[in-house]
Amino acid sequence: MLEQWSSEASANMATLQTSIATNNGNVAAEQTARENAVANLQTQITSLQQSLAALQSAQNTTASGLAAEVAARTTAVSSEATTRANADTVLQNLITALTARVAFLENYVDWAEIKVLSLPAIAVGATTDVAITWTTAAPDTSYIVRPVLIGTSVSLLGTVTPVLKDNSKTVNGCTISIKNSGLIPVTVNAGQLEVLGLHV
Repeated sequence: MLEQWSSEASANMATLQTSIATNNGNVAAEQTARENAVANLQTQITSLQQSLAALQSAQNTTASGLAAEVAARTTAVSSEATTRANADTVLQNLITALTARVAFLENYVDWAEIKVLSLPAIAVGATTDVAITWTTAAPDTSYIVRPVLIGTSVSLLGTVTPVLKDNSKTVNGCTISIKNSGLIPVTVNAGQLEVLGLHV
């Protein structure tokens, strides 16, 4: 009877040890699974952190590029505004000067006229007189005469000079003498004579 009990106790002990061993194995497997899950989660967290860092870097780069572009465009706009302001200033100065000139002419010039006439060819040493007739008579004979040659070639080693002929001014016109004073016998080509008459 005692032997039977001893045998049953040994069997029960063996069964209990097997159960304990099986349970320990299950606990170890569960611990390993948990550790693996934690490691996998940590890997995912690290990858997410790297992605966030890359995104932040890209955003910083984009923001830096946009800031540089905005700064460049702001500088360009400022430069253009300065250029326009300078151009406006130059234009305003010209308008002011022109206004002053017009005011002078209106206040001090009571008669002015310009005549343009075609000229014949002039030989070396020759003098040609050109009669000028004003469309509107001058107030008196104290007006100023300014003759200018246009498109007329100059003689070699000399000049072609238009001058007011002495005692030729009348209220209705004047005479301009044009002399070819070249030293080499070359005929001056035909051109034009512009004469300004101005009375102040």
